[in-house]
Amino acid sequence: FTIPSVFMNYTNGELLISQMQTETVNVTLQGTGNYMRDGSFDNGIVAHEYGHGISTRLTGGPATNCLS
Repeated sequence: FTIPSVFMNYTNGELLISQMQTETVNVTLQGTGNYMRDGSFDNGIVAHEYGHGISTRLTGGPATNCLS
């Protein structure tokens, strides 16, 4: 399954947090464009997944050569 996510800037995030602390908040999500994010270009994701390989936490078991 897919875990949904919502991206917003810091100012909007702080506004949302402050409203949620004092009242019930109802929101409607509206797309403003076709954003195709690709984790291959995010160094944080690449480094995280590489860390699985060097710490021997391989998803395919110890015989998997995921770093070669």
